[in-house]
Amino acid sequence: MVLAESATSLLFKLSQKMSQKGFLEALHRCCKYSWDKRPYDFVHLPWSKLAVVNFVSVDACTSCFQMMNAVAGYPGVCVAGVRRAANQGLEANLAHFCAKCSQSSTYEYLPLIFVSGKEVPLDWACERFAPR
Repeated sequence: MVLAESATSLLFKLSQKMSQKGFLEALHRCCKYSWDKRPYDFVHLPWSKLAVVNFVSVDACTSCFQMMNAVAGYPGVCVAGVRRAANQGLEANLAHFCAKCSQSSTYEYLPLIFVSGKEVPLDWACERFAPR
């Protein structure tokens, strides 16, 4: 499977129910990411077996796609499949969330937003990156 050259967001079909924390731990383990240099700025698990991740660059997205696509479906790997997401970029993903979802959901169902590798409050990110 080939990823479009301009993609920064991926959709992960998960083989098991996962929390955001569990998914991020698996992503870091599979892709050998450092916790102090996160290559993503948006992580959302709208359902327990689906994850949307926006990466800070096309290269970071492509690298993750290649790695996860190669191991998807193997025993012990939580990802059953990976593909290009419909929304691309932090702004587009936040705008979609703000338009379709509730910011009053419980924490485990809200997207995680990172600026320069540090988690920021969702309401601040929505105001800054997805103004209404």
